[in-house]
Amino acid sequence: MTKVGASCSSSFADFEPQMALLINGLRNRPLCRRRGLRSLLTHAPSKHAVDQASKDHITKALEEAQPPPTLLSYPKRWFTKAFTEPTMVLLSGLGLLYNGSMHSLQLWVDYQQKGKPVRTRSDIRHVQRNKRDLARVFPATIFLALPFAIPMLPFVFRKAPSFLPSVFITDEILAKKMHVTQAKRAELAPLLLASLGQALEARASRGNAQNSSVTQALERRWKNMLNNNSRVTEGDLIALQTVLRDNASILNLSSSQLRIMGQYVGFALPGIQSQSRLYGWVDWILKDDELLRQHGVQVLTEYELLEALEERGFINISGQKTARLRTMLAEHLRFTKTASDVISRRSRGAFSRNGPQITTTSLPLEEIASMTTLILTARALGVHERS
Repeated sequence: MTKVGASCSSSFADFEPQMALLINGLRNRPLCRRRGLRSLLTHAPSKHAVDQASKDHITKALEEAQPPPTLLSYPKRWFTKAFTEPTMVLLSGLGLLYNGSMHSLQLWVDYQQKGKPVRTRSDIRHVQRNKRDLARVFPATIFLALPFAIPMLPFVFRKAPSFLPSVFITDEILAKKMHVTQAKRAELAPLLLASLGQALEARASRGNAQNSSVTQALERRWKNMLNNNSRVTEGDLIALQTVLRDNASILNLSSSQLRIMGQYVGFALPGIQSQSRLYGWVDWILKDDELLRQHGVQVLTEYELLEALEERGFINISGQKTARLRTMLAEHLRFTKTASDVISRRSRGAFSRNGPQITTTSLPLEEIASMTTLILTARALGVHERS
């Protein structure tokens, strides 16, 4: 062998182990740069491997991943929000309105032919709700006849849900309605209390010599109650019922003060016939309270609980649990029952007409009118909304 051949053979022999190590290293190298994340899961060495649960989770996420939105997806999404979803709500609501009207008609036929009156609260509420929905059909039909009325339905559902029949109110619309009502009443509550305070001051300044001292004492108690940060109880309000009846009832409040009450309750046009509408409101609340005491609050669904609490002027009901809603309504029923019992025992006329039986519906007109102020004052102060 020549010198050159021996030198080459020696160099190759020295280089061969290094090549073997390089080849083995390439074989063990993870192939994740070109093959992506799945190669990392299958070809990575043991020190980079993930557990089976994580592997399955990542694989499932990759399979369920949605493609990025394209330019064509935006018009489709807008059409679904502006036309498809409102149209489905409209059609399903019309079906519910038809079925509800047929049920109300059957109740009316049973009463006319069989003399069977409507006694259960569910049937009474159904008839009332159906009558209110039918009264809103005509303005709703005029609105739907306008051009581009369907795309405007989401805006109407969000801003003025009471404009359309209640059969169109879905769970999402109800949640938005409760949120809007809560914000509005939170703003009106201080104005309501301030207007009642002004009415008490004005009536006290014009009081006669016989009851001026009593009225002024109760007025000071009212101011102390409002200025005190401590919790106001039901007994505090019931003790002030007489001064509210004589000085801040809906029978002797000004039109501006009645309008604030109407706005708080949720009247569509609070400045029109506020006094008679507020009297009709409190008269129904007291009668409905009697029905609820007979049947109990446990039978009510969450929708019926929200409807009852919103109707009675509660503020913080959005996002509350069902058990908490039942407790708030039960406390309100106890409050109106206690107040009506105190008024009935004091009212000689109601006692002589009805004997020992005490009910909220047997109260004199001026006492029922004063219950409007009493209930709304409790709502504005949040008496039954603190846990």
